[in-house]
Amino acid sequence: MKRLALLLLAIGAVSTTAFAGKLEVTGINQELEYEHVNSGKQNDITFTTTVNLKYDDWTFGIQGGKFWIYGTEGAPKKGLSSNNGRLQLDVWKSITPEFKLGYRFRGQKDMDRHYVRYDYSKDWFLSSADIWYESNNGPENNQIKMELFPLGVTYNGFTAKWFVNYNRHIKSADNGEKSYYEHQIRLYAPLYSYDAFALTAEGRFTLASGKTVKDNAPYSYYKNFGRTRLYLRGNYKVTDNFSLYGYYGYEFRSFKTKNGGSKPETGDKAYHDVGIGWNYTF
Repeated sequence: MKRLALLLLAIGAVSTTAFAGKLEVTGINQELEYEHVNSGKQNDITFTTTVNLKYDDWTFGIQGGKFWIYGTEGAPKKGLSSNNGRLQLDVWKSITPEFKLGYRFRGQKDMDRHYVRYDYSKDWFLSSADIWYESNNGPENNQIKMELFPLGVTYNGFTAKWFVNYNRHIKSADNGEKSYYEHQIRLYAPLYSYDAFALTAEGRFTLASGKTVKDNAPYSYYKNFGRTRLYLRGNYKVTDNFSLYGYYGYEFRSFKTKNGGSKPETGDKAYHDVGIGWNYTF
């Protein structure tokens, strides 16, 4: 009921805005994503549909998502089974040509999230952040999470960003974890472009990570430079308005332990992320 009320409120707000001026649909996107960890017996599949809108210097996004688990040999349930859904609402307001503020609501069966966001871009310099409160609808602990790009630079298609991930439990988790942090450098580069087709690469390199725990609880964490994810992305422009894209990501992982903790299974050292989708802009 809470999510339905939020959706009706958002629709009402958009409708009110529409009567006050011209509300335009600017784009539609659909994406299918498949995620797999080598040791995992269950693989995650996500399908999302996103509609983007604009009014004056406000932009909006409405996304619906569906989640499935594909169980293999040894999984509690083999084959494909639905396990979750998503409703996501985005609002952005341009404060200056370079700076904008945003809010996001993300609701799923097991949790709700409320985000505060900003994005800044001027000349070569970039900065952005997502900070959110995650309220779990079950016995899990509520959390405050952040994904920050404090500083980035871009030039002639090449981009480098400093990325910070921080997670704080309101109460200590069952495994004793109180907080987690990770610092990365993310690099983006064009590889190939010809006519309507473009190929780009992305690298995510973990510089350092760590945790704080309660009562010296045992834990594992990524080594310095112990997590590297590489993406290859392709985009084909069918028309000026319609494009198809796909990507493949592979992640290498290595761990350290503290307080007598144990390392994850060997198969957890490799992660795969595959996606395909399309965009249409109006």
